[in-house]
Amino acid sequence: VLVNAGLAMTIAKPGGVVVSGVRYRFHPELATALILAAIAIAYGRNVSSGMASSAWRESGSKCVGISIVQPNIPQTEKWDDDFVQLIYDRLANLTTNSIGPSLDLVVWPETCVPDNVLCSEPSMAFMAGLLSNGIPILVGSTDIRVAEKDGVTNYLSYNSSILMEPSGRPPAIYDKQHLAPLGEYAPLGGVFGRLVLMVAPLGWQELTPGTGSVVFSLEKRPDVKFSTLICFEDAFSGREIDCR
Repeated sequence: VLVNAGLAMTIAKPGGVVVSGVRYRFHPELATALILAAIAIAYGRNVSSGMASSAWRESGSKCVGISIVQPNIPQTEKWDDDFVQLIYDRLANLTTNSIGPSLDLVVWPETCVPDNVLCSEPSMAFMAGLLSNGIPILVGSTDIRVAEKDGVTNYLSYNSSILMEPSGRPPAIYDKQHLAPLGEYAPLGGVFGRLVLMVAPLGWQELTPGTGSVVFSLEKRPDVKFSTLICFEDAFSGREIDCR
């Protein structure tokens, strides 16, 4: 807010300010905002790097090699059948090019595959080919599960992080707990159902929130334990996780 106000006041006073009949081109509002922002950034980086290095020293763990893959698929193409092969090719090329002798894990972003990976034969075959490199992959994907209640069958969709191992070990799954309004669920959907369908983004579907955190561990590196946050979940406090 302070930076925006400083910019607005600078634009509103392009000729500077007059003090006691003297015109000054210095704009204290914007300068003050930028100085405070720089101090906040410097302080935050110093504190976060200190905390990270301290935690790493206390853990006594060896280094972990992680490759971060970002295919950069536009939202308009993400759920379009015409771009399925493009998404597969981009994920495959980026993942294969990142494979190296010191790599322990490949991480893909939120809902990066073009369908529900665990329910899709093409996606499972695609994953099997990449896992043959011997490196586990943390996959961002929607996931569909069957729920029976009062004799009625429901199909629930989740936004999930799924750890898939080359050995074929059953995948570990974390479901996003804090869903984005309109993007992932409909606030008051029972009241404004038609309105929700009009404003919802392309490819929208009602998702179900997860109910708890999950601690992942790597099969070949049991000393490595980690959890995930999906999208803006890092804005919510109170999610302490016991990784012991």
